[in-house]
Amino acid sequence: MTLDNEDAVAKAIGAESLDDLTDAQVVALAEHLSEATPELQLHLIKTNPRLQAYALQAITVVEDDLRTTLSAMNENSHQAFEALSETRDIIAGELNKPNLSDERWRYLIDKLTDSEDKAKAVAEETNQLIAEQSNATRGAKMAIAAMPYVEVVLQVGIRLLISRGRL
Repeated sequence: MTLDNEDAVAKAIGAESLDDLTDAQVVALAEHLSEATPELQLHLIKTNPRLQAYALQAITVVEDDLRTTLSAMNENSHQAFEALSETRDIIAGELNKPNLSDERWRYLIDKLTDSEDKAKAVAEETNQLIAEQSNATRGAKMAIAAMPYVEVVLQVGIRLLISRGRL
């Protein structure tokens, strides 16, 4: 069902009007926002400070979650690098032993190379996840910040089309 006016939205969230909404109604408004027409969505976001605050609060929660995730990833990466460092130290100690056979030497060098490859993979995976989460957070912030500008651009575009007789 498409919601095309404020009264329909208010009815959908169980409110008499969109003024003085309770916290639960603001959450319901956010949930039903996708059912409204694009023009009404922009209008509601622009004119409802509680909805704007809710959106900013949601972004803050995402940012906090990102910080927690990144902190955990940092700790996991740190532990992985420590374990790999210990492995490298053990292999280096083995390589310094006298009377090391060529076969054992090659095996240890292979293990050392594997250890370095694993360290690189952990670093690349961590960096990729950080980049993806940072881009998602930035995109959400930019979308909310751009809402008033999008509305102005749409209004100007529609007026231009009307003035040229295309609408």
